Amino acid sequence: MKAVQAASIQKKIRSEKTFRFSLVLVASLLVIIAFGVLLTLATGSVPAIRALGISYLWGTTWDPVSDIYGALPFLTGTIITSVLAL
Repeated sequence: MKAVQAASIQKKIRSEKTFRFSLVLVASLLVIIAFGVLLTLATGSVPAIRALGISYLWGTTWDPVSDIYGALPFLTGTIITSVLAL
């Protein structure tokens, strides 16, 4: 009887270790994927930052005729709608 219980306990311990390992693996993959997305966005935005400057991020005027661009209203709108959606 005790041998059956011990085997059952060992099987549970093994399955819990396997489950924990799979969770760590999936979490690590998610971190790597998130880092890859951020890296892709950063490298893709370099030409725009070189052309418009970093002030593009906090500029509020969007005037294509005068070649003046600012993204702050768009960023603010995105953040507000994201918070409301959550």
